[in-house]
Amino acid sequence: MSYFVIFAIIPITIFLSHFFIQKKILLNYTGNKHQKFSSKKKVPLIGGFFILFFILTVDISSYLKIFSLLIFLTGLFSDLNFLRSPKKRIVLQIIFAFTFLFLTELKIENLRINFLEQILQYNLLNYLFLTFCIIVAMNGTNFIDGVNSNVLIYYLLIFSLIIFFNNEYNLILEKSVIKNLILLLIILIILNFNFKLFIGDSGSYLISFFSSIFLINFYLLNQSISPFLIVLILWYPCFENLFSIIRKFNIGLSPIKPDVNHFHHLLLKFLKNNLKIKYSNNLSSLLINLYNLIILSFGFLNIENTQFQIFLIMVNVIFYCFIYLRLYKLSERS
Repeated sequence: MSYFVIFAIIPITIFLSHFFIQKKILLNYTGNKHQKFSSKKKVPLIGGFFILFFILTVDISSYLKIFSLLIFLTGLFSDLNFLRSPKKRIVLQIIFAFTFLFLTELKIENLRINFLEQILQYNLLNYLFLTFCIIVAMNGTNFIDGVNSNVLIYYLLIFSLIIFFNNEYNLILEKSVIKNLILLLIILIILNFNFKLFIGDSGSYLISFFSSIFLINFYLLNQSISPFLIVLILWYPCFENLFSIIRKFNIGLSPIKPDVNHFHHLLLKFLKNNLKIKYSNNLSSLLINLYNLIILSFGFLNIENTQFQIFLIMVNVIFYCFIYLRLYKLSERS
């Protein structure tokens, strides 16, 4: 993808945004509480189209392009309100992710945990394990997509840090693909901050699926790094997903039922209601990702040390739970 094409996204988005708003097509749901919480403006859910165009035009495997398209369509049908059932979407995601892994024979080894390595010697269990990890990352990414550019900035951080630390560690990766993706994400962030587009379910599913496959291959090509660096890289969407499931079970709600008690929602409420900050939506994602930038940077400083990566993951979990409980109590009082 050329730089000219990437920068052309700005005028194209402005035109499409006006067109979709006029035609009332593919807009953020006016009746969906989750998206209504994020913005009351009419914003087209077209960010995923640009991510898909990028994936289809870069030099990657045909299988990844085909299954990225299928993942995108699953999210698009959700955005169009044709595929309302979260259960059906998850089933489709599982089928697509597992089939991709099976056809490409993509497996993970050398996890530095003996009993896991013994279990994953069986191909079926290996595919199922990776499928579970990908699905958790995908749906967790969809969960954190509740304040402006939270998802886009998070994945921008991931790929930027990989590029930044590449020379120091002499990592094996496709630099041109990542650099173009970074530029695309920056453009989408600018447009998202100005309410010209949302990435929608199609975009959040797609960027997380593509990134999950990329990170698996990244680890397989760079066996010197700790596998727990990959866990640390995706800790936020994955833990958001798992924490939300436990939280909803605890209060008797369905784990797949959307709500507005995710971490970013509570932070947004605190900034908006308690601190009376005008641009609380944008600031919420900036604060969350400032923390992620710091913690991920520490992780990249010692990419081979598994114990250090596990320590950082534990710090994240403890810090997340502590701040969440504080924000939740403040939310209950207000």
